Amino acid sequence: MLASCQTDSYVQTLRAGHSLLDAFRLAGETHDLYSAVGRFKGGQFADLHYVMPALSSSPEHSVYYSQHYTHPGPVQIEQASVTLGRNREGELWLHCHAAWRDAKGLLQAGHILPDQTILGGSPELDITYVRGAAFETVPCPETNFSLFTPVARPELLPAQAQPESPKSWIVTLAPNQNISAVLRDICRELGLTRADIRGGVGSLVGAILEPELVVEPFVTEVLIEEGRIDLSLPADQQVQVDVIIIDYQHGVHRGRLKPEVNSVLVTFEMVLEAA
Repeated sequence: MLASCQTDSYVQTLRAGHSLLDAFRLAGETHDLYSAVGRFKGGQFADLHYVMPALSSSPEHSVYYSQHYTHPGPVQIEQASVTLGRNREGELWLHCHAAWRDAKGLLQAGHILPDQTILGGSPELDITYVRGAAFETVPCPETNFSLFTPVARPELLPAQAQPESPKSWIVTLAPNQNISAVLRDICRELGLTRADIRGGVGSLVGAILEPELVVEPFVTEVLIEEGRIDLSLPADQQVQVDVIIIDYQHGVHRGRLKPEVNSVLVTFEMVLEAA
């Protein structure tokens, strides 16, 4: 699913001493934050609360979340990706997958609980604010989860905005879609030769990283560190997506997704921006 939008990108600093959710609320105050995507790194989680991908114990879901984990910190933030949108009550909410270094320097990762996790230090944030469309929480009958979904919101465009051809699109991918194939097809349909991926939070059915690193545990959560699409390149180089993956057995994996062989598990959220 996708919705055209306008985007504005900034480098900001998240304020320490606040919950992750409140830090984003404060960062967005002067930018009329309604929906956005971003990546942040540096700084610390002073009090970290998170869950992991897990097998489901109920027939209502094919996969689910683990127990609640806590880490009193501080832990160093390696990399995080975030989607900001609105929950079913219309309030600001966010979906964040992050990787951090523990006291021994080991790389760990998980799904951050944003209203409980407290920032220490001030991470550097690369954020893209979305206008004219938004991520909003909508029930998904296929997965039985409520998921961020692209919704057109033309009333959110600034009053002085001039009509123009879309240059950015909110995108969510559905279960079992091949991530590189569908992103390539979207760009072709939109007439884009090159696009940058902003944000990037989702899950995959296991994974294969280049050249042939296989992540066998099939329940994973993923953050995109960097992503780009260039249809002028050879087919096996057109979609380049660098990720950090946490699997349900608590393995952490880092690298570039091998083209044509990685499929979405539950969802994948991002913004495509014409390059």
